[in-house]
Formats: sequence, structure tokens, C-alpha cells
Amino acid sequence: MQNPHLKFPLTQEKQKMVGRVIYDKNGNILKINVLKWTNIERLQGFFLEVLKEMNSIPNPPDQILKDDQFTVYYSLTVND
Repeated sequence: MQNPHLKFPLTQEKQKMVGRVIYDKNGNILKINVLKWTNIERLQGFFLEVLKEMNSIPNPPDQILKDDQFTVYYSLTVND
């Protein structure tokens, strides 16, 4: 966001990845699914590591809980 003119170093092409992270009622990760992959292994590994770093969301509101868990979708677009 700070430097939108810069290209991601792993590719010059536009890439978009989408992941789903399921959290428990305390905001801790239960499961990570990548829903849209890229064919660039290093970039995909980077995205997966970023998702793992979203390891907790403190104090999730009760309104978003379903069966004591909730889901957040994350997307990463590079070279848009």
C-alpha cells in the first residue's frame, strides 16, 4: 500500500491468492485453507507464512461466532 508502483520481486505478473482461516471462540487458529493458489512456489510459501502469522484475533465479538468458531478470508494480490 505504501509503494504501489513497486513490483513484487518473485514475479512481474499479477498474482492473487486467497486463504481461509478458521479461529476458535478465543481467536486462536484452528485451521488454514488456501483457496486460490499461485504457480510460484516461493510466493505461495510467503502467503502461507503470512496466514500463519495471523495466529490470533483477540476478543472476537460473539455476533460472528458460529458453533464457537468463526472464519476470516484473506487475499493477497501482487503487481496489480
